Amino acid sequence: MQPAEHKWKSPTEFGPLKLGMTYDEALDAVPSAQWNPSALQDCGKDLAIKGCFLTQYKSPFGFRIDGALLDPQLSFNKHGSLTDIGLHYERDGIKGEDCRMIYGRMVDYVRETYGPLAYETPKPEKGYEARILKSPGGTDYPVKGGASSFIAGPVRGSLDGVKLPIAKPTMKWNNLPYADVFGAFLGQVGKKCIVDVTLLQPESVERRDMGDDLKGFSKD
Repeated sequence: MQPAEHKWKSPTEFGPLKLGMTYDEALDAVPSAQWNPSALQDCGKDLAIKGCFLTQYKSPFGFRIDGALLDPQLSFNKHGSLTDIGLHYERDGIKGEDCRMIYGRMVDYVRETYGPLAYETPKPEKGYEARILKSPGGTDYPVKGGASSFIAGPVRGSLDGVKLPIAKPTMKWNNLPYADVFGAFLGQVGKKCIVDVTLLQPESVERRDMGDDLKGFSKD
């Protein structure tokens, strides 16, 4: 059975999922999902201490948006509240122009709910171009990359149409939920296309502790 097309129910809801749901409510809302066993184990141990993050594990379940099948990825804070609803698309063996097309369609999809989208204007670097492209629906979005790989976005939308600052994620932005769209094409790594659409609670809402996730990354 093919997944049905999904639309925003409201700016805080996608399909059966709603920001602010409890952990148990979210799992009950998507009973066909097969969550990563290690992620489920981590949630069982760590939810009340630092929150947790659920990803799917080799499952055909997903949400179809404009033809693309995206896997749910759910983030909970230590109070068991669903703070971020992630929708993840990943495919190997795809052309760069097709990856850009899929990314652009997701940008258009988010614009339908959140109105004007904001982004940082990319700056060119040695060996990397910086451009502003248009989605199939005519929405501008930034792209930065070289001959074989690129990063698209992120673009960000808010409910009141205010252009949200990408570079200052700690700002409260009028305490409104918002959405991000990010994309990448890795031409030298199996021609991999990645697109992430994320619906998020306001920045004033406490998030999961990501300390372990950031181990090994530079502080710069």
